[in-house]
Amino acid sequence: MTDLERKVSIYFNERYDDNLQHRFMKLNSEYSELLEAFGAYYKNVPLTTENYNEHQRTKEHLIDELGDVVVILSHISSIIGTDFDNLLINALVKSKVRETNKNYLK
Repeated sequence: MTDLERKVSIYFNERYDDNLQHRFMKLNSEYSELLEAFGAYYKNVPLTTENYNEHQRTKEHLIDELGDVVVILSHISSIIGTDFDNLLINALVKSKVRETNKNYLK
């Protein structure tokens, strides 16, 4: 776990709690907000001179909501005793193995 992940975990444990059910409910809420932000962003693709300001605003909102999801995922991963590096490595390995074994870990 990185120092930043550790600080996030401590902060969220103190501010909220380490109840997985609560954290997953929060993740669901944040994911819904991310989907809404993506919908607004996607309306402004492709980028044109006419929609530049709106595109930038919706892009910043999308990034903000994505950050909210990431921080909740980081907190959940620390609660269950893993970290982002481990999650990313496992996901990469699974993806690579599925290139030759479509049913790997399904």
